[in-house]
Amino acid sequence: MNGYIDSIFPTNIFVFDFDVDEVSSVISDFIIDEENMKRVDNNNPNNGSCGSYYTDFYNPCTNKAYEKLLDNIYYFFQERKMNATLIAYWSAVYIDHAMHSAHVHSSKMRPNFDNCNYSSVLCLSDLGETRFLSSNNCSDDVDYIYSSKVGRMLVFPSNLFHDASSNKTGIRRIISSNLEIKNVY
Repeated sequence: MNGYIDSIFPTNIFVFDFDVDEVSSVISDFIIDEENMKRVDNNNPNNGSCGSYYTDFYNPCTNKAYEKLLDNIYYFFQERKMNATLIAYWSAVYIDHAMHSAHVHSSKMRPNFDNCNYSSVLCLSDLGETRFLSSNNCSDDVDYIYSSKVGRMLVFPSNLFHDASSNKTGIRRIISSNLEIKNVY
C-alpha cells in the first residue's frame, strides 16, 4: 500500500518581520496623525468595533514612511515573479480591550474595496492579535492567531475572514492595507 496526505486549497499568509529600527519612522508618523484619526472616526462611528477603537479608514492619513517600507514587500514579490500594487491603506488604534469584529476586504464581497485580492496588517505595537477564521468547513482547525509584534506585517487573501482583539490594557496600533498581487508571466 502507498498512502499519503494531500493538502488542497491551502491559504498562504505572508509574514514579514521588520525590526524596530525599520518601523520607527512609521510609528512616529502614525503617532503624529492620531488626533486626526479620532476626528475622522467620530464622523463615521459605524466601523465594526467594540470598545475604545478609532480609525482613519474613511479619510486616511498619509504615512510616507509606511509607503517607503512597502518597497521591501514589493521587492519580495518581484523576486517571486509577482507584482504587488497598493490600492489603499488606513490606520487604527485599539485601546485596552477593544476589538474589531470579523470581516473581509474582498472586492467581491464589499463594493468599496475595488481590485484588491490581498490585504495586510502591520503591527506597530506588541499588544493584541489578529485571528483568521478558517474558510474550509472541513478543516480540523477553526482559527489561527498571530500575536501582535512590533514590525510584523501579515499579507493575506482579502476574502479571508479575520478579526482583531486585545485582552490586555494598553494601546494597539496598526496600519491595514488592500493590495492587488498577481503573477507576472
